[in-house]
Amino acid sequence: MYQFLGLDKEQWEIANAFASCVGAAGTLAAVIVSLWLAQRKEGLDLEVSANVRTLVGGGVEPSDFVVISATNKGSRSAKILSIGWRAGDGKSATHLVQLPPGRDLMSAPLPVTIADGEQAQWFFPVADWLDNWPEALGERWEDRLTSLTLLVHPTYGPPFEAPASRELRDAIASRCSR
Repeated sequence: MYQFLGLDKEQWEIANAFASCVGAAGTLAAVIVSLWLAQRKEGLDLEVSANVRTLVGGGVEPSDFVVISATNKGSRSAKILSIGWRAGDGKSATHLVQLPPGRDLMSAPLPVTIADGEQAQWFFPVADWLDNWPEALGERWEDRLTSLTLLVHPTYGPPFEAPASRELRDAIASRCSR
């Protein structure tokens, strides 16, 4: 009788059948894991902010800008469709759409796709930007201004929110109280 490594032909057939079953189970497990990875919906993770910043350098006079930024802190690309604001709470809240700035070479276009770790920014000259707020907030501007929130809308899911900075709210209050 033929033997190899102490096993005869019948024992080798049993070992081969067992190895085939283990291989099939491993293949099935690999397929299940790959399908799960492909189908899982990882949420977007954007960090958004709105602040007043003074830009200096480049041979021009320092100038103040409202800077809105969105940083992708997740592991998948995020497409940003629009930017807006919410002033006030509940049913009495006012929702405003922030139109993108003109082509100024500093601001990202809208819509924009940002990969993980990338940032998109939009720059608005403060003087021009502030002109619209008294009318947009209306007579109850003081109540609405305290809850002013930046909204950055991705292609799917709820918008990402951040409260307007204190400096930004103060600039709007100064313009509205004129």
